[in-house]
Amino acid sequence: MLSKVGSFVMVLSMLFVMIVVLPLLASGCYNARVVAPVQGQVGEGSRHAETGVSWLWGMTATKSEAVECPAGLASTETYQPWWGAFFVAPVTAWIVTPIRKEWTCAEKR
Repeated sequence: MLSKVGSFVMVLSMLFVMIVVLPLLASGCYNARVVAPVQGQVGEGSRHAETGVSWLWGMTATKSEAVECPAGLASTETYQPWWGAFFVAPVTAWIVTPIRKEWTCAEKR
């Protein structure tokens, strides 16, 4: 039979595993890049970026409108910043996760 101290230590160990270790093991990196040459366009123009958030463990998405790219997009990239995975997400129990979006406008000929 475990003593009261031994039981307390076991409960603390289980809590540590559930609160710290399991979430870190379950987290992952996210990165997506799309390069789409636009017909009639050549080269890459200006670069733009913004940071949004994904709520409720990824059930909602962020939206960006590239209105500054009248000729279309040359490339886009979406990823989770390192500081989001190690600081913001664990503090909020992964309810809020930052998402970084970068895009490059296509240039007109």
